[in-house]
This record gives sequence, structure tokens and C-alpha cells, in this order.
Amino acid sequence: MAFWLIQRTVVVLAYLCVFSFAGPRITSAASQAEARPVAVKCVDMALHQIDTDKIVFGLKLVANAGQELNLDEVTLANLHFNGLPVFAAPLPGPIHLIKGQEVELPQAVLLTIYLHDVNSTKPLSQALQDGFATLDGELYVSVHLSLIAKLVLGSFQAVVPMRLQQKVAVSVPGGTLSKTAAVAVLEAADVAIKHLLAGVSATQGIWPGLRHEVLQQYAPATLAVAVTYSLTDMKGNEVPLTWSGVAFRVSPTRIVLTDEAMEPWSFDPEIAMAIQSGTYKLQPNTYKISLWSSGLAAPGPLTTDGGLQVGKQLHAAALPRQATTSVMMLANSHLPQKAKVDVRAGSNNIAFLTATEALPDIPTLRIAPDPPATPWQSVALLRFPRLGSDKLTPEVILTSAYLDHGRIRLGVNVDSSVFGSPIIAPGGIVGMVQDESSGIPWSEIAGSMKSSE
Repeated sequence: MAFWLIQRTVVVLAYLCVFSFAGPRITSAASQAEARPVAVKCVDMALHQIDTDKIVFGLKLVANAGQELNLDEVTLANLHFNGLPVFAAPLPGPIHLIKGQEVELPQAVLLTIYLHDVNSTKPLSQALQDGFATLDGELYVSVHLSLIAKLVLGSFQAVVPMRLQQKVAVSVPGGTLSKTAAVAVLEAADVAIKHLLAGVSATQGIWPGLRHEVLQQYAPATLAVAVTYSLTDMKGNEVPLTWSGVAFRVSPTRIVLTDEAMEPWSFDPEIAMAIQSGTYKLQPNTYKISLWSSGLAAPGPLTTDGGLQVGKQLHAAALPRQATTSVMMLANSHLPQKAKVDVRAGSNNIAFLTATEALPDIPTLRIAPDPPATPWQSVALLRFPRLGSDKLTPEVILTSAYLDHGRIRLGVNVDSSVFGSPIIAPGGIVGMVQDESSGIPWSEIAGSMKSSE
């Protein structure tokens, strides 16, 4: 018992500071070093690709840690480049950091700006000509934790969130000739965009194409999901845990989301192993799930206090038995131990909620015809900010996708905050995101929804 208490105290002292730095802007290396144990800054970005469809920059990042540790993932979200919406795929780890040393991340983060997704290319041309651009958004660094640290701190990962607002140098490999050619491509694209938007009124929003349609037609039907629950150890010590994702309404009263939102402890291998080994048990009556409609005021990070709550305004339909798989994990004794976890990428990872009272009206959602066209050059995904904002406005992520043996494979990897998002093609909703790289087609969702009625 004494060893456990000492170990628990050491872990808390070593990692608790990681959670005390949500919110400050990224300004300078000196202020970051003073503010947080893991400081990440943008160094520069170089033009990686340009054509008539998109422009891609490679963003170089460096990190400085107050202690030796590994990063599991670096994520940029709600990102804008000189005001234009940008998608950056998560940068996976492990990334080893040495105490007190500035480490350049092993590869550049690719920032993609789709030219059909903006109403002017002038902010891009200006960046190439000026040699710098302003990046605004959110940056998350996921610090790798042991199972004990995760349970003690009450988090799957120690996620360090940061506000990003920084001027970053922009370069064009190949010198003046390459820069001139790139600017010419952007100017030609700008002429084409102006012709395309000639009949679009200002009231239709600043983003044409799929992004504009998603924000107008589908975003009002999406909801941010916040889940809390607790585990207790053999001595009765309580460990609170959280999960967050996306849900969406498919009718005035029906809501679709992943079953992981209903039982997140069954899908995470380390938490599942802790419960199945008897080291921890799920604390009864601590599970709570709330859904927050897009557009609601949200001055801080989401919690389960408020919103639409299951058991009050929402009723959960009976769920089918989940498909499971076995995984091998290292237990506290550092010996391999088998655990069973529910499968994210499966036909049963779907849940349905029914509102017990009237919900605000939303636009009628379009469902893409079956069978869907594939591959899709562009589909849209949605996720909500984790740091809070004046309103819960979801971010639109554009990517390619294709069907593969009954699964929708995404052209980019996403982080867990996208789980439950509808997958929206130009013809309508084609499926739902279930894991980092794939989703379930709408035909399977519709079949499960009909059987649950």
C-alpha cells in the first residue's frame, strides 16, 4: 500500500502540471518555456505543392520539454492561414523529447488549402510575396502516459491545449522563378473563382462550395458530445475520466452517435484491461453524457453540466451486443495481459438517442443515394473546439474518401474528437466516422436505426 501511494504521488507531481496550461497564446519561445513544460512553436513553412485544386505548405514545428518524455500526437485544429480555412492532419508519434533541448519534430505538418473552398486566393499570393503568413487556431500536444499515470490523472492522454496566433515565415523552394510561377497559378485561380461567385450574394457566406453547404445545411444538426464517468480502485479511491466526440440529428427527434460515447471504457484497451483485471471497477451512477447543440454559447471547455442529457431530455435506444477483439497489454507488473475491447470499426458501434421534448428546428438533411458514388474527391467531416469559444461552431474538415470492403476509408487521419461526425459528400450524408481513418456507410446506419425503432 505504501509503495502504491508513493508511486501515485510521484506520478501526480510529475504530470499534473501538464493540465494547468489551457488557454495561453503562443507568443515567444521564452514565454512558452516559462509557461508550460511542453512548449511547441512554428518555425517556418515552405510551399510543398500547388495546382488548380489546392495549395499545400509544409509547416516545421519545434518542441521544448521541461522533462524527458514522449509525444503520442500533435494536432492542429480550427486553423486559418491569413484568414483562410486550413486542414492539418495529426502528426503521429512517438516523438521523443529530451529535457531542456529544443527538438525539431521529425516531419513537417502538411497544411492544405483547397482553392475551390475559398472566395479569393489573394491571402495566399500575399503570403508568398511578403514571405510570411499569420496562423490562427488551436494546437494540442498529447503526452504519452503510463496506465498508472492515466488513471491517476483521469485522462486517456495528457493533452496540452494551446491557442495559436503566430506570424510564420513562408518560403518557396526554387527561388524567384518558382515564386513567380506559383503567384501566377494563384492569380489565374482567383479569376476563375470570381467567375464562379459572380451570382453568389454576400448573404450566402464567405465560403463557397461544399464547406458553405455543410455550415448552412448540416452544421445546425450536429451536436458536441461530452461524457464523464469514474473508476474506483480496490481502496475506493475515485478516478474521474472523460470522453468527447460528435453526434448529429437525422430527424426532429432522432440523434445518431457512436456507441463509444455510451460506453467509452469498453473501447479503450488500457481502461478495459484495468477493469477486467479487477484493479479498478466502474463506479455505478457516475456515467453522465450531455449533448450541446451547434450555435449555443460555450464560454469555456465543454462539460456535462447543462446541454441535453441522456436520462432527462434524451432517451437511449437498446443497443446490440458489441463485437469484441482481444489485445495484449503490459500490466502494472510489466507482464503481458490479455484484454477484450469493443471494436470501433464495426457495424455495432452505433447508438441512437430520442428526444423526449421538442428540439429546435433544423434544415432537412440530405442522405446520399444508395449505392453511393466512389471515390469521393471531397467529403466533409465536423469537429468541435476543445478550448471553448463564444459559440459552439464546428470546424469543417475536407478530405477525399473511398469505399473499401464495406468501410469508408478517409484520405486523412483524424483525432478522436471527430468520432461520430457525419461523413458528408456533395450529394448528402454517406456515413459516420468511427475511428481515426474510417467510417461506417449510411446503409448500415439506416438498417440499425430501423431495427431499433
